[in-house]
Amino acid sequence: MADLSIAFNDSDRTSSIFSLTGLNGTVYVLELHVSSGITVDSAIGWYDGEAGVWRNAILGNHVISATDAMFHFAGSFESFKEIYGSAVLTYIGAYGYDLANGVVWAVLDHEGEFAIVRHMAIPEPGAAALWLTGLGAVLAWRRRTVKAKD
Repeated sequence: MADLSIAFNDSDRTSSIFSLTGLNGTVYVLELHVSSGITVDSAIGWYDGEAGVWRNAILGNHVISATDAMFHFAGSFESFKEIYGSAVLTYIGAYGYDLANGVVWAVLDHEGEFAIVRHMAIPEPGAAALWLTGLGAVLAWRRRTVKAKD
């Protein structure tokens, strides 16, 4: 395994690194447990070698069928299944944390290097669109201001 401590955001990693191979295209639930250190912003991270960073593990998935309500679930995977059922194909990409038992989990369909990481929430698409709209407005205002001075 490569030295993944060179990841730009390796300081967000809070566990050892686990390598899983032979799982591309297979849907499975990965649960990682630590005796202490799980917080509400903990998630399973996946090392994105192309970018050199740890990302939320679901971003490596080939398919995401989970809905927004299934992201960052507060509770065990067993609790999640009580609400959403046991048909994992209907919620590929769901992930959560279980503070009481020190577990983070995710429904994945890819292999790679995984670890527990902090600050890995998936931003809502609406937030990104709002941010880009605001940036566009600022740039348009700036362009208009510069032209007015000429």
